Amino acid sequence: NMKPLFSLRLKGPVLEPWLMVGLAAVVGAASAGLAVTLRSGVHWLSAALDPLREMGWGVLLPAGGAFIGVIIIRKVFKEPGGHGVPAVLEAVSRRGGFMQKRSMFSRLCGSLVNVASGGSAGLEGPVAYSAAALGSTVAGGARLAERQRIILLACGVAGGIGAIFNAPLAGIIFATEVILAELTL
Repeated sequence: NMKPLFSLRLKGPVLEPWLMVGLAAVVGAASAGLAVTLRSGVHWLSAALDPLREMGWGVLLPAGGAFIGVIIIRKVFKEPGGHGVPAVLEAVSRRGGFMQKRSMFSRLCGSLVNVASGGSAGLEGPVAYSAAALGSTVAGGARLAERQRIILLACGVAGGIGAIFNAPLAGIIFATEVILAELTL
């Protein structure tokens, strides 16, 4: 009775790391895509709003954009207010990394209008929030455990932050240090 030289097991502890690597790559790439889409959308919408600025509405445009952004987040998507990274940290610490599917789009749409109209907000928070929700949603679809969900959530944040700042290593360090709280001096 000869034992095979190499045996490939398709389930159990051998498959799990490869499943996580594959899902992490998908989440990271999709999160980067969200960030690039948001940045491009802001540039496009800002250019589309230029005629309003030239007609003298430029003073009121930021306030109107902020108001519409809040309406989009609270009324259309029925999401609570809040900022990106603190809300993600709350999801990690209090809800086991669980975030609503609609959270992938709520902050993106709201901040698109707000920032493009001249509002004094950045894109980092909405990208972190949306990318974290993407990771949480993928983990939920794959029926992963809480710890794995949190890891995919952090992969989403790393991909989104890395893409919005065009600094992938900074995204990884940010997600590891701030979201996972596992990198200390």
